[in-house]
Amino acid sequence: MADACDRVCACAAAFVPVGIVLGNVVFETALALVCLLYFFRLALLRENPLPFLKTQPVILAWFGWFAVAAVSVVANGAGSKGLGHDLVLVRFPLFLAAVVSLGQRRPLFSTLSRGLAAAVAAAAINTASAYLLGWDLVGHSLERYIYKLQEANRIASLMPYAAPFLMGWALGGKNLSQNKRIALLALCALAFGQALQTRIRTSILGAAAGLATVGSLLAWRRRKAPVAAAAVLLCVAAAGVLFFVGDNFRDLGSLRDRVYMWQVSVRIWQDNPLLGSGVSSFRNCYEAVAATARVKPLFGPGTYSQSAYHAHSLPVMLLAATGAAGLLAFALVYYLLAKRAFTTARGARAGLFSFPLVVASLGVTGFNPYSSCYQAILAFFTVLILLPEQDCAA
Repeated sequence: MADACDRVCACAAAFVPVGIVLGNVVFETALALVCLLYFFRLALLRENPLPFLKTQPVILAWFGWFAVAAVSVVANGAGSKGLGHDLVLVRFPLFLAAVVSLGQRRPLFSTLSRGLAAAVAAAAINTASAYLLGWDLVGHSLERYIYKLQEANRIASLMPYAAPFLMGWALGGKNLSQNKRIALLALCALAFGQALQTRIRTSILGAAAGLATVGSLLAWRRRKAPVAAAAVLLCVAAAGVLFFVGDNFRDLGSLRDRVYMWQVSVRIWQDNPLLGSGVSSFRNCYEAVAATARVKPLFGPGTYSQSAYHAHSLPVMLLAATGAAGLLAFALVYYLLAKRAFTTARGARAGLFSFPLVVASLGVTGFNPYSSCYQAILAFFTVLILLPEQDCAA
């Protein structure tokens, strides 16, 4: 029974990135299944998880990050999203505990890597279907892929991490056939193409930064054909940026609005420097502050966003939603992950070397660290980083 539980749990974990591409309900179901199976196995074997967790500082730090969010919402009161929205963030460190502990019992790196590759392929197929037919294979319209919402937003969040990972797997993996290397490089190009297609500058820059980082790492370690392949791919990526999104990059009109969002968010943090507003209350606090004259726009009078779901900056959002405590808690998670990623990025894991840089690149002006989609992406790649070094995709 326990072995069957482990097999289903591994499949559910590998399906998380595919679920991110397909929709919130899909990846949330996969996450929930992993957590439920974790508790079921613990109860079945009457196993105490604490001895294992004590050996995992990253997971403990993530639980600490969640604890700050929980204390913040209790102290501030629930916002429009409700108390449960913040409290169920616990599912992400539980996912880490479940899958990393599973990785101590059976090889998982190859299974999870193939799940990520399948997610890139699914995104490409759905996007192509949306452009050719007007809707994707599950009935979503083309608008959801081209207006920076829903599918486009989730794909733009995932691909900057997937592209450099696939490059590292293709060029750093051992015992790979030439055909498999070519297939992985093709998936890498598809991942970067997906980032380009979304027209989201933050995602494109993050993916390009990740590819450049992995390419530089491989160039430093090797001086043969794989380096040439990496150089060609980087040149194609750079050409794609210039050809497809040149006008989009030159249009910086949204910068005024983005800076105003940061100003309002900093004002929210100043009202509660230690714990912030609470994740579920951020939008309510933003609207309340923006409706007053407490914030003077840096760029002068104009039309600015009077409502926002997040601060459009990772450090500013951490401060505004969970205060200095939340920023410090996340900084600890980030430091421990970066240290692990940098010291274990060998073989098929070479692409994980880019993870800290991609997080930083996307965090400057982009994604919400407390959104369920982005938490799922961070948790999935954290698992890949924490798996044993000897567990490496073939």
